[in-house]
Amino acid sequence: MRAFTVPDVRLFMQGLLTGRLFYGWQFRSAQINVINLYEIDGRVNTDYITDEEKAQREAGHKLSYLNWDEVQSRVRSLILGGHTPTMMNLTLALDPSMVPGLDRDLVDSVLLNIRFGKPQNTAVEGAGTDREGSADTLQAPVLTLITGISMKTFTMDKSQERLWDEKVPGFFERHNIPLTE
Repeated sequence: MRAFTVPDVRLFMQGLLTGRLFYGWQFRSAQINVINLYEIDGRVNTDYITDEEKAQREAGHKLSYLNWDEVQSRVRSLILGGHTPTMMNLTLALDPSMVPGLDRDLVDSVLLNIRFGKPQNTAVEGAGTDREGSADTLQAPVLTLITGISMKTFTMDKSQERLWDEKVPGFFERHNIPLTE
């Protein structure tokens, strides 16, 4: 597991919300805090879709989760507007066959957690305190990416996880999105 900070939030969000940056990725979940908190589960509700839609999803191996491009516009509609969300957490997954070198017999999926919000330690060094004595919380929100991996069975071998962790910076570099660690 590695964590990266995205210095150019606007560029990343453009690729996420209006571009094709994550097309082909599964949408696992979202929590978006705007005027209220929205929590979205990316699992397909098979009771809602028709038998024909179910057959199409099964043929494309997309029965469990929606793809990002299927929910992108809905998520965008929650985020875009006059105010920046106070918090956003998205979890996207990629089929291991899309990552050269990963063993599909061992790896179920590789994950990317996208977190936007105030840093956990919000005290600004050298800042004053408010009337209650707590530190000022004037820091700008931060966009953080955290890698993860879902294995099919438990293993102490971390080689597959390390391989995924090493591939992520290259993915963003190819899309001209700088990361810092």
